[in-house]
Amino acid sequence: MSDFDPYHKWLGISPQHQPPNYYRLLSLDLYESDPEVIDAAVDRIVAFLQDVATGAQAKDSQKLLNEIAVARLCLLDDTQKLAYDQKLKLELAQAICPPEGASVPVQEPPIPPAFAINVNPPPVAKPAVIRRPAANRLTISTDARPEPAARPSNLNKQRKHQASPSLLLSYVSGGVLLIAAIGFAFFGGSSESKRRAAEEARIRERQESFAEMGRQAESMIPDFEANFDAGLSEPAKNADKKRRKGKQN
Repeated sequence: MSDFDPYHKWLGISPQHQPPNYYRLLSLDLYESDPEVIDAAVDRIVAFLQDVATGAQAKDSQKLLNEIAVARLCLLDDTQKLAYDQKLKLELAQAICPPEGASVPVQEPPIPPAFAINVNPPPVAKPAVIRRPAANRLTISTDARPEPAARPSNLNKQRKHQASPSLLLSYVSGGVLLIAAIGFAFFGGSSESKRRAAEEARIRERQESFAEMGRQAESMIPDFEANFDAGLSEPAKNADKKRRKGKQN
């Protein structure tokens, strides 16, 4: 007898679901009603079985092809499909809930072990609490005790310690400002005096150059006054000569 299972090897239907119903045989959902979906599933499985139907498995392939043809005719006929669906629903319901009178396996109670071990330890008795009378009890005050006032000397020391950083900082900042002022007065003052001296020297040079240019210009101007006096004196002399001649005549 061959161990080859065509339902399991070719269609993926395990032995516990064999013999399969028409929907499982065609790899369809339960109670599928679309004819096109049913025809497409049949064509796909038939083409696959025709490809693998060779050699010793040809007989198994033919058997599955016949079952698929019967399933197709049943699911595509409305009357046959309705009757088949009702029958299938009843079978599935009986598989879930067995009918009355069916033998139900009885589970036997578990056998207790020969030596039972108690994993819970026995309770330990607590010692009795002896209460003292109220007169003998020690009273503990929960009020906060006032802290002792700090001594004046300690306060002065704390103030000195607290004030010392600020005083030191003020001294340091004052010293830095003093050094900066001295440096500015030394370097900045000297540079300012030098700048002023240079500016005054440039002004003096400009004044001297302007004076020299004025002297040169004056030397180049002709003596217009002398020439003017000379020009005026000659006609005057001629007029004087004419007056003298007139008097003589």
